[in-house]
Amino acid sequence: MIGKLIIYLFFIPCFCFSQSLIKSDDLKHLDGLILIEFWEKWNEPNECKWLNKIDGVESYRMRLSSSLAKKLSIKVLPTLVLWENDEVIENWEGDITFKLPEGTRKKVQSKVDDLNISKF
Repeated sequence: MIGKLIIYLFFIPCFCFSQSLIKSDDLKHLDGLILIEFWEKWNEPNECKWLNKIDGVESYRMRLSSSLAKKLSIKVLPTLVLWENDEVIENWEGDITFKLPEGTRKKVQSKVDDLNISKF
């Protein structure tokens, strides 16, 4: 009983907030708008836990050591990249953490909405 309680209290919230960790090669198999949070375990206190609230986009995490991060010269964590059809649409870096998410979340959602509307 206590074991199940520990699982519910610890692991379930982790899954609710976390994005899937992908590799650069995985992008070849994904369609549509993709929001990538470049991430490392040491920066976990600053992860963008609000990404799952962005509508109209799939959100994932990618390690700073990935080939895409190197190609894009990502140096600041957290960094978000809006990606579609093998190209960067927009990026946000620096103070976009979960501590002050509302303003950045609105900026990201607005950009995603604009892109989705322009496709019609």
